[in-house]
Amino acid sequence: MPTLMIEYADDTERLALEQAIAFVTERRQLAATAPESTVLAACEQAALHQGRALLRHVLAAAVPSRSDNDSLPRTTLFSLPGLWSFP
Repeated sequence: MPTLMIEYADDTERLALEQAIAFVTERRQLAATAPESTVLAACEQAALHQGRALLRHVLAAAVPSRSDNDSLPRTTLFSLPGLWSFP
């Protein structure tokens, strides 16, 4: 199984990354279990509703995090090879 290594600046960023990974994982599971000829519609519907919620949460968390960390240097390594490949 492939390994993913992510460096993050703080717990807020870590949580956002974990939620994004979970979001993608859930879409893949939905695609694998949806009845034939409904995969795209099912994934689009879930992505619209849950994607908006994820975006709202990440943006809401970013505002206080931004003010707390304005003076800190940022170094982030983010690599997701193969995450978007479907069997």
